[in-house]
Amino acid sequence: MTEPRNSHHPIGINQCFKNVFNFYTMHFSAFWRVMIPVIILSILLDSIILYYFYNHLPNTTWTVETSDGLTVMSEGRIGNLNWSVTFGSTILLFLWFTICPLILSVSELCRGRDIYAKDIWQRTFHKAKSIIGASLFLLIVVILVVLCLIFIMLLFLNSGAQFHTIPIILMFISIGVYLTVKCSLFNQVIILENQTAINSFRRSSHLVYGRWGAVFGRYFLLLWGSSVFISLTFGLTYSILTLVDPQFIPIRDKLLSGRILTLLLGIDFWASYNNMRIAFGNISAVLNDIPTYSVILGLFIMKTILYGFFAPIWAILKTHLYFEQTGDVSENALIQ
Repeated sequence: MTEPRNSHHPIGINQCFKNVFNFYTMHFSAFWRVMIPVIILSILLDSIILYYFYNHLPNTTWTVETSDGLTVMSEGRIGNLNWSVTFGSTILLFLWFTICPLILSVSELCRGRDIYAKDIWQRTFHKAKSIIGASLFLLIVVILVVLCLIFIMLLFLNSGAQFHTIPIILMFISIGVYLTVKCSLFNQVIILENQTAINSFRRSSHLVYGRWGAVFGRYFLLLWGSSVFISLTFGLTYSILTLVDPQFIPIRDKLLSGRILTLLLGIDFWASYNNMRIAFGNISAVLNDIPTYSVILGLFIMKTILYGFFAPIWAILKTHLYFEQTGDVSENALIQ
């Protein structure tokens, strides 16, 4: 196992992002050749699911948001059971697993090797057991944390003690952010060191040790920047759509009211006070009528491409942080 190299001085945050974006620009077509099968599969699956919502599910509500594009919710009742289902796209699920072949692509390109999409995916599939195992482990942890939060809330409510949800929620968010950053390099460890799922989290924690703040800062800046870009792009798109579809006028009016400045916060935030909901970082509106299927599909394709655009950037940044700690690649486009 390669240990972090203490002699290597980490580069500054400005130089880090400059290197990341330069690397992405140099190898843009290579990354998209790896991603294109996933992008196409996501669009096809979205189109089928949307067609079912559009033609077969009753009581659908279509909502446009600057942070998440178009979402649809259907509600119904079976006997005494009320049900609802919400759909916003499959792209995030596909990109979760696409990050691993992208990491392998970054590693190969850093070593000056040509990459081929078929070869990258085949080599990734050989480590599918560890990748799926790590993903399931994270899912179980998230479910347990949510159940623990609900249990604590119910415990306070049943005891009759004065209960404030915000401090408890902030505590769980803080713990979640801390652990997320500590374990964030598990993909790199699985792909580049061939470690098992559990060992990958231990190794990631070891790599991040002593540099948690620097790693968090880089993640936060990329998350903020990508969120602002996506929100402003959706906002501009909705404004253009009002020229051909008047039902987008409500969200255009909200954008023109000055609330568009709250999109610069990047990350969604909302709170309730005296039965009033205060929201920042996102603007949404419920459409009075169902848009045409072509408009719906177009917005979903746009969301897929936007999210896909930032996936290689995340892979490059995380792999750069991994190389910085391990020193596996002494001379490459990321560390120079």
